[in-house]
Amino acid sequence: MSDVKVIAVAGASGYVGKPVVDELLKAGTFEVRILTRKSGVDGSVVQDFKTRGASVHGVSYEDESELENALKGVDVVLSTLNAGGITGAQPNLLRASKSAGVKLFMPSEFGDPFEGEEEAEIFRAKRELHKLAKELEVPITAILTGLFPDYCLVP
Repeated sequence: MSDVKVIAVAGASGYVGKPVVDELLKAGTFEVRILTRKSGVDGSVVQDFKTRGASVHGVSYEDESELENALKGVDVVLSTLNAGGITGAQPNLLRASKSAGVKLFMPSEFGDPFEGEEEAEIFRAKRELHKLAKELEVPITAILTGLFPDYCLVP
Protein backbone atom coordinates (compact mmCIF):
# COMPACT_ATOMS: atom_id res chain seq x y z
CA MET A 1 0.00 0.00 0.00
CA SER A 2 2.41 2.64 -1.16
CA ASP A 3 -0.43 5.13 -1.52
CA VAL A 4 -1.06 5.37 2.23
CA LYS A 5 -1.06 9.01 3.24
CA VAL A 6 -3.45 9.29 6.20
CA ILE A 7 -3.42 7.00 9.23
CA ALA A 8 -6.02 7.30 11.99
CA VAL A 9 -5.14 5.85 15.39
CA ALA A 10 -7.87 4.96 17.88
CA GLY A 11 -6.70 4.64 21.48
CA ALA A 12 -3.64 6.77 20.80
CA SER A 13 -2.97 7.82 24.38
CA GLY A 14 -2.91 4.30 25.79
CA TYR A 15 -0.26 1.72 26.58
CA VAL A 16 0.09 0.53 22.97
CA GLY A 17 -1.11 3.59 21.11
CA LYS A 18 1.24 6.19 22.55
CA PRO A 19 4.52 4.63 21.33
CA VAL A 20 2.93 3.83 17.95
CA VAL A 21 1.86 7.43 17.43
CA ASP A 22 5.26 8.66 18.67
CA GLU A 23 6.95 6.66 15.91
CA LEU A 24 4.46 7.67 13.21
CA LEU A 25 5.02 11.34 14.05
CA LYS A 26 8.81 10.91 14.17
CA ALA A 27 8.76 9.31 10.73
CA GLY A 28 6.95 12.32 9.29
CA THR A 29 5.74 10.19 6.38
CA PHE A 30 2.01 10.20 7.08
CA GLU A 31 -0.72 12.54 8.14
CA VAL A 32 -1.65 11.22 11.59
CA ARG A 33 -5.22 11.57 12.79
CA ILE A 34 -5.93 10.85 16.46
CA LEU A 35 -9.34 9.52 17.47
CA THR A 36 -10.04 9.98 21.15
CA ARG A 37 -13.08 10.14 23.34
CA LYS A 38 -14.34 13.70 23.63
CA SER A 39 -13.32 13.71 27.28
CA GLY A 40 -9.72 12.95 26.26
CA VAL A 41 -9.20 15.77 23.76
CA ASP A 42 -7.56 18.06 26.32
CA GLY A 43 -5.35 15.37 27.85
CA SER A 44 -1.61 16.05 27.93
CA VAL A 45 -0.66 13.10 25.68
CA VAL A 46 -3.21 14.06 23.03
CA GLN A 47 -2.21 17.73 23.19
CA ASP A 48 1.45 16.74 22.78
CA PHE A 49 0.54 14.79 19.63
CA LYS A 50 -1.37 17.82 18.36
CA THR A 51 1.61 20.16 18.86
CA ARG A 52 3.74 17.64 16.96
CA GLY A 53 1.44 17.73 13.93
CA ALA A 54 -1.35 15.22 14.49
CA SER A 55 -4.95 16.25 14.00
CA VAL A 56 -7.21 15.38 16.93
CA HIS A 57 -10.82 14.26 16.62
CA GLY A 58 -12.93 13.88 19.74
CA VAL A 59 -15.50 11.18 19.04
CA SER A 60 -18.13 9.01 20.63
CA TYR A 61 -17.27 5.40 19.79
CA GLU A 62 -20.97 4.60 20.12
CA ASP A 63 -21.90 6.94 17.23
CA GLU A 64 -21.01 5.33 13.89
CA SER A 65 -21.92 8.40 11.82
CA GLU A 66 -19.64 10.57 13.96
CA LEU A 67 -16.84 8.03 13.53
CA GLU A 68 -17.47 7.91 9.79
CA ASN A 69 -17.11 11.70 9.54
CA ALA A 70 -13.83 11.58 11.49
CA LEU A 71 -12.54 8.85 9.15
CA LYS A 72 -13.30 10.50 5.81
CA GLY A 73 -10.12 10.66 3.78
CA VAL A 74 -8.30 8.13 5.98
CA ASP A 75 -6.38 5.32 4.27
CA VAL A 76 -5.60 3.11 7.28
CA VAL A 77 -7.26 2.82 10.69
CA LEU A 78 -5.00 1.46 13.41
CA SER A 79 -6.97 0.45 16.49
CA THR A 80 -4.97 0.34 19.71
CA LEU A 81 -8.07 0.27 21.89
CA ASN A 82 -7.85 -1.48 25.24
CA ALA A 83 -9.83 -4.59 26.21
CA GLY A 84 -13.00 -2.59 26.91
CA GLY A 85 -12.75 -0.98 23.50
CA ILE A 86 -12.22 -4.31 21.79
CA THR A 87 -15.45 -5.70 23.18
CA GLY A 88 -17.42 -2.48 22.79
CA ALA A 89 -16.20 0.23 20.43
CA GLN A 90 -14.14 -1.64 17.87
CA PRO A 91 -17.04 -3.12 15.82
CA ASN A 92 -18.49 0.40 15.43
CA LEU A 93 -15.08 1.64 14.36
CA LEU A 94 -14.86 -1.13 11.74
CA ARG A 95 -18.33 -0.39 10.32
CA ALA A 96 -17.56 3.35 10.20
CA SER A 97 -14.26 2.56 8.46
CA LYS A 98 -16.16 0.67 5.77
CA SER A 99 -18.64 3.53 5.32
CA ALA A 100 -15.84 6.11 5.13
CA GLY A 101 -13.94 4.17 2.45
CA VAL A 102 -10.92 3.23 4.58
CA LYS A 103 -8.55 0.93 2.65
CA LEU A 104 -7.18 -1.13 5.56
CA PHE A 105 -8.29 -1.73 9.15
CA MET A 106 -5.79 -2.92 11.73
CA PRO A 107 -7.73 -4.23 14.75
CA SER A 108 -6.41 -4.18 18.28
CA GLU A 109 -5.01 -7.71 18.31
CA PHE A 110 -1.96 -7.04 20.43
CA GLY A 111 -1.59 -10.12 22.60
CA ASP A 112 -1.93 -13.84 22.03
CA PRO A 113 -3.63 -15.59 19.12
CA PHE A 114 -7.23 -16.32 20.01
CA GLU A 115 -8.13 -19.47 18.10
CA GLY A 116 -9.69 -22.08 20.34
CA GLU A 117 -10.31 -19.73 23.25
CA GLU A 118 -14.07 -20.09 23.64
CA GLU A 119 -14.56 -18.83 27.18
CA ALA A 120 -13.09 -15.32 27.35
CA GLU A 121 -15.27 -12.46 26.10
CA ILE A 122 -12.31 -10.63 24.60
CA PHE A 123 -11.42 -13.61 22.40
CA ARG A 124 -15.03 -13.95 21.25
CA ALA A 125 -15.05 -10.22 20.43
CA LYS A 126 -11.87 -10.57 18.35
CA ARG A 127 -13.30 -13.54 16.44
CA GLU A 128 -16.56 -11.68 15.82
CA LEU A 129 -14.65 -8.64 14.54
CA HIS A 130 -12.78 -10.81 12.01
CA LYS A 131 -16.11 -12.28 10.91
CA LEU A 132 -17.62 -8.79 10.57
CA ALA A 133 -14.63 -7.56 8.56
CA LYS A 134 -15.07 -10.47 6.17
CA GLU A 135 -18.81 -9.77 5.82
CA LEU A 136 -18.15 -6.06 5.19
CA GLU A 137 -15.27 -6.90 2.84
CA VAL A 138 -12.89 -4.67 4.77
CA PRO A 139 -9.26 -5.81 4.49
CA ILE A 140 -7.60 -6.21 7.88
CA THR A 141 -4.08 -6.78 9.11
CA ALA A 142 -3.70 -8.31 12.57
CA ILE A 143 -0.47 -7.99 14.53
CA LEU A 144 -0.15 -10.73 17.16
CA THR A 145 2.68 -9.75 19.47
CA GLY A 146 2.21 -12.21 22.29
CA LEU A 147 1.60 -11.04 25.83
CA PHE A 148 3.26 -7.93 27.22
CA PRO A 149 5.01 -9.23 30.37
CA ASP A 150 5.38 -5.76 31.89
CA TYR A 151 1.63 -5.30 31.57
CA CYS A 152 0.25 -8.66 32.66
CA LEU A 153 2.88 -9.84 35.16
CA VAL A 154 2.58 -7.26 37.87
CA PRO A 155 3.14 -8.02 41.57
